Amino acid sequence: MATAQGQDIIRCQLCSNPVEHHCNLCHVELCLSCIPKHMADKSRRHEVVEYTFRKEHSVILPSCLIHKKYQCETYCKNCEIPICLQCLMDSHKKHEFTNINYIIQEHKQNIISDTEELENTIDPKYRNINLLTTAEFDKVLSAIKEQEDKICKAVRKKSIQLTEETRNEGQKKPGMLKMMEEPVVLGTIQSPYGHGDKLWRVQCVGRNKILISGNDKTIKKIDRIGIILQTIKTNDYVLALTINLQQEPVFSVMFTQKKTKIYMHNNDKVKVLLSTPGWFSVGLCFTMNGDLLVSMRTNDHEQSRVVRYLETKTIQSIQYESQGQPLFSTVSTAVLLLAENGNGDICVADNAGKAVVVVDSSGRLRFKYTGNLSKQSKYREFKPSKIAADVNMQILINDNSNDIVNIIDCNGNFICYIEHPCNGGLSIDSDQNLVIGDQDTGIIQIIKYLE
Repeated sequence: MATAQGQDIIRCQLCSNPVEHHCNLCHVELCLSCIPKHMADKSRRHEVVEYTFRKEHSVILPSCLIHKKYQCETYCKNCEIPICLQCLMDSHKKHEFTNINYIIQEHKQNIISDTEELENTIDPKYRNINLLTTAEFDKVLSAIKEQEDKICKAVRKKSIQLTEETRNEGQKKPGMLKMMEEPVVLGTIQSPYGHGDKLWRVQCVGRNKILISGNDKTIKKIDRIGIILQTIKTNDYVLALTINLQQEPVFSVMFTQKKTKIYMHNNDKVKVLLSTPGWFSVGLCFTMNGDLLVSMRTNDHEQSRVVRYLETKTIQSIQYESQGQPLFSTVSTAVLLLAENGNGDICVADNAGKAVVVVDSSGRLRFKYTGNLSKQSKYREFKPSKIAADVNMQILINDNSNDIVNIIDCNGNFICYIEHPCNGGLSIDSDQNLVIGDQDTGIIQIIKYLE
């Protein structure tokens, strides 16, 4: 219906400019200036046309059942409904979920195999479509249409019968947790490190377990008392450490030209998860939907990028900003540890670049944080190293130069410092406590800063 203000124009999905073009393969609306950026993703094919010549797509993602104004990106396996990222962070954050696009691709494969199966039922002399009778031709079209309908039904099938109880549960938004005026140290753990052995990485596993690594070519799992529950031997010093959705350790080791592999510990064995020929991994994290994000540098240190993997398949590469300049520092071997924020942003602690680089899920630069400039006189130059994000979508950063934690909001605004040693690792546990380590003493502190 027309309004006094008129209808809003269709806008580019990478910026706010009016749409001029459309990618038929990625289903993305684009303005003229954003085409080079979209085409820079070499991990997939593109077909950019003028918007008026776009192909109409029969598959439309449903809206999130709870927040109807958002398009759903995720499917909650527990509730069997399509949801958006906001629901995932609120009421569904402890549920099992999958990316809705994977469901669509799975059903597209079913269309192909079912069509092949249908072909086998047709008399060979009628395989040529021009020789089919009207009835047989209608049969083929009907079967294909039926399979296409399954794509949308797969993500909508239970939403119609959703009970009022489940619907109400999904509408309960807990809201952001309040920052405490003074953080409280809930516990102190003496890890096996210290006395000359350095603690480098801390990774929480749920509420009561912590993975740690340092300069001894092992990963250890400890409890809240500091007792070693498991020791995993590695073939070199661990450089990047994270856990997958099954809470299994995934890591990379100090780089050489031959060590361009990422490893996973599964069933008491260390296995190669994937190889990255010509590139070595300097940061790892898993996204909310199970994708693996890997920050990496070339063996000659001339290039840096972040790559998104679906299992072992490259589905996105993030390397340049809109003007074609590198997003991350080059000519360096420094780590690029990273974390995904609750809004889908990818947050990279670029130590050599002396900045936290934050891009959105499409790879577009949102902002760079270079330290709290208003208090620059109090501390030395900002050099981020470890990084994490909390339930409030706040970003917590280990400033290696000053051995303190910077907390900023999801738009890059400084909030506060937590002035405790954190150069031995930084993570968030499932209770939203900050867990940090001291490199030299091996002491790990559990800090409550949200209430």
